[in-house]
Amino acid sequence: CALPIFLDTARFDDVQFISDMIDYMLTNYDFINHKNEKVSLSHFNDKVLVMSFIYTRCPVPDFCPQLSLKFKSALETLSAELPNQNAYHFLSITFDPEHDTPNVLNNYAKLYEGDNHNNWSFLTSSTEEIQKFTDKIGLVISREKESILDWDHNLRTLVTNQSGMIKTILIGNLWSADELVNEIKELL
Repeated sequence: CALPIFLDTARFDDVQFISDMIDYMLTNYDFINHKNEKVSLSHFNDKVLVMSFIYTRCPVPDFCPQLSLKFKSALETLSAELPNQNAYHFLSITFDPEHDTPNVLNNYAKLYEGDNHNNWSFLTSSTEEIQKFTDKIGLVISREKESILDWDHNLRTLVTNQSGMIKTILIGNLWSADELVNEIKELL
């Protein structure tokens, strides 16, 4: 089985687009977390937010699973080094809401030991809400057929300050958990 080709179009990865998104103030979006509770981005006001976009059935180890492992590692480092764990929060947002229900996300959270951290939420929403959000931040998602192997997507990890302003966009998956930790510490 050949690996799918992952989109990363020039429009969304060019330096100007990324540069324009830095210091962009995120608007509010509504979600349901892995505990089946309604939350919105405003729920996390006054926290540094770290966001990645996943789908739980991702078959490519270097994509969604790797981002989740990096989040886990970064959270473990931050938990050991920073006494105020309420100052930051990690969000793993699915772009497959038809499959990734709160129950599925809860099981996924357990798989990555996310349930060990009160400051890591796994979120879903309506397809429309997720599409609005991912379009705004340059996440390209394409699905041609109803197969888990037919998803194409690029990777974005956002870091916002306590006011909801985007301060860092990590493109792809070549960044390390330590680099993410340093980005977060600079904002605390």
